[in-house]
Amino acid sequence: MKRNRIGTVVLLALLGVGLFSTLGFATGQDEIVVAHIGQITSIDPSYANWSSNSNTVYSAVYETLLNFAPDSLTEYVPMLATKVPTRDNGLIIDLPSGETLVTFPIRSGVKFHKGGDLTAEDVQYSYLRKLTLEGPGGEGAVVLQALTGYESLDAWAKAFQPEIETFAEASASTVQAMFAVLEGAITVDGMNVTFRLTQPTGLFLQFISHYQPAGIILDKEWTILQGAWPGTAESWQEYYNPNEEDTILYGTANGTGPFMISRWDITNQEMTLTRFEEYWRGPAAIKTVRLQYVGEWSTRLLMLQNGDADFAYVPPNFMPQVQGLPGVTVAEPSPSGVIRVVFFQWPIAEDSRFLGSGQLDGEGIPADFFADLNVRKGFLHSLDWDRYINELLGGNAFQIKGACSRLCPPNELEVPIYSYDPDLAKDYLMKAWDGAVWENGFYFTAVHNEGNFLAKSALELMREELRAMNPKFDFEIRASTWNEFIPQRTSSQIPMFYSGWGFDDPAGYGTVNAYMASDGYFNPYIPGLIELAQEPGGIDELLDQALRTFDPVERNELLAQVMTISYENATHLWLVEEAVQMVYRSEVKGWYHSPVQPGINMPGIDWYALYK
Repeated sequence: MKRNRIGTVVLLALLGVGLFSTLGFATGQDEIVVAHIGQITSIDPSYANWSSNSNTVYSAVYETLLNFAPDSLTEYVPMLATKVPTRDNGLIIDLPSGETLVTFPIRSGVKFHKGGDLTAEDVQYSYLRKLTLEGPGGEGAVVLQALTGYESLDAWAKAFQPEIETFAEASASTVQAMFAVLEGAITVDGMNVTFRLTQPTGLFLQFISHYQPAGIILDKEWTILQGAWPGTAESWQEYYNPNEEDTILYGTANGTGPFMISRWDITNQEMTLTRFEEYWRGPAAIKTVRLQYVGEWSTRLLMLQNGDADFAYVPPNFMPQVQGLPGVTVAEPSPSGVIRVVFFQWPIAEDSRFLGSGQLDGEGIPADFFADLNVRKGFLHSLDWDRYINELLGGNAFQIKGACSRLCPPNELEVPIYSYDPDLAKDYLMKAWDGAVWENGFYFTAVHNEGNFLAKSALELMREELRAMNPKFDFEIRASTWNEFIPQRTSSQIPMFYSGWGFDDPAGYGTVNAYMASDGYFNPYIPGLIELAQEPGGIDELLDQALRTFDPVERNELLAQVMTISYENATHLWLVEEAVQMVYRSEVKGWYHSPVQPGINMPGIDWYALYK
């Protein structure tokens, strides 16, 4: 079908919108173009960046031993393994010692993109490298704890040498002893790989399945040739917890998945994936996938209308603009599994440029501003959830109880939530800092990622309410690129910031742990949350029990207790979980919704299933 692409270019020029390589070329019969707002920062799956943007790439390029079955959050199908381990088939064995053996028969005849053949040694090396590169709170923490009883190499090394704090400080003898244990916990016998779980958990299979970076398989020989960790104890510390851009596979990939990375322009955020013709399940129907960062909604809309994009991110408030568009399909709303949250930094780094004057004088805030519980509770009662959800998000979202998706069982239990209550908010803020907040006012900068309407609108709505409550209350809202935002967040610079977390595991443990554990993904940079989580009988201990138990009812109750502690301490502004709708060209077939499929700020895509 001929399309008026010249009209697109002219209109974009009139709008002042920048042009880019995909415009002017309607997508072909064997290609898929995605116009998104996410930013891919690394393609090394062994580096723990917890990014759904990177995970989207992994889902096309790499594979794991198991996947979740389509339309299921509880059933597995074999991928690079040939069988799903169970006690019935003898691949899970409980030992008298309390340990558990889990064996995976590895699939023969699988090729890597660069020509290597999949072996059991590749599987062993991939897990060891993942655990080598990760610092505390990484994606492999559940796997490491199941294998060793420790959730980070730092904690494990400290058990050997109480006087040290990190694995990097460990002596050579400690490193050798740790490596011997870990290498002995993942063993190879022909084309079988066996994991010896010293601390068994009912969540082990969940955390190594379906493109979880903890379970992605690399080509050992090729990876080492690139200059990666050679698999020896002597070099272990040298490769531990590197900077993201310093990892060997930061900009290159070699998986077994249906697509290969043929081009990545990190500056312009353009990536091209090409069909792998020797893929073990047979070549994909689609030859080329192009992932294109397009920040402007007007540009994404025009691309979608003209067929220059097959999939496009549509903010909830703009969904009416695509309803009924000729040639465009809007899927029915489905729970996203994505948790949207506003964080309070307490304390904030003293050298932060987002503090204003740095004093509680109406021109700034002190570094420990949010350490006052009254401040946090005042902010939490200042968001009009009804207006936010129904007016701004078109009713396609749900207020969340805490760090748990509506798809996860703990959400079904009784957990209190904050309500919009301006009078109560005023009471708390009048008490805050012994009245100084109300008398003097405050000013600071809040930050969200660029192009994120949900974050921007929530912050604007809260600011509007606070300004109306007291004209001395104000904060600036700033959008940052992902590459700017991450170092700002991890150096404790931002007083209040927005972030989200994609669907992690059906049990809900992974998301609750990421938000609430003292060494969860977010919390190592928020000292106030670390202190709270480490209280005796508190968050960390409850999460440890939730990980160890095989009883799902007990696990749900433990996670609900953690969520209740969050409520009592006003730790976060738990916003919403969207009821997302995928928007795509009607000629595209094979898409289905699955919350475990990672997506770039939109529902995930099973790339192999697509065709036109």
